[in-house]
Amino acid sequence: MTPEEQATVDRKLKEVAEIFYNNTSKEELNTFETIELSVRDHLPKTVAPKIGDFFFHSAAGTSAGRERRVKSCADADASQSSYDDLRVRAASNSYLK
Repeated sequence: MTPEEQATVDRKLKEVAEIFYNNTSKEELNTFETIELSVRDHLPKTVAPKIGDFFFHSAAGTSAGRERRVKSCADADASQSSYDDLRVRAASNSYLK
């Protein structure tokens, strides 16, 4: 990656981070743990599928054919329950209150 490309990635990621921040409840911004859980919640729902779709369609070289959804271990549906479990445990810890 060139320095110019890295600067573009950094700038756009900051824009995305600001959008995620603005769409995160204040309760989820209280501790490092809840912030990390919030980020982990946003990434598989929004970022990973879009990047995966781009790579998949770019590698295939065509957009013709049957539409497919590629699942990964970062898929929001597959991992949502584990994130929810972590949030419940984090919220129940006395040091967070």
